[in-house]
Amino acid sequence: MTSESKTITGRELAHPRSRRNRSAPQALGTCWDVISIAAAKLDLEPQALRARCRRASRAGEKGELVARLGMGVIACKLGKSWRVHVPSPEEAADAV
Repeated sequence: MTSESKTITGRELAHPRSRRNRSAPQALGTCWDVISIAAAKLDLEPQALRARCRRASRAGEKGELVARLGMGVIACKLGKSWRVHVPSPEEAADAV
């Protein structure tokens, strides 16, 4: 009977929360735009879109801020900035 010793690395000792999943919510599409690009797509001023996101924001299941702006447009706050999903015309037709 031999006993094998295993070396434990620092990574294995790390708290599980340090390796949490940082991916975007699955319900949000695959194309994320920054406010300035999304505002141009929606024919809005960036400040106006940012204000709409702020007013429509609600806490999600995991504590993230999500703003549903209608017609399939969804914004999610990542850190200090917003990322906006503007659906294609086909996706927008399915959302109605």
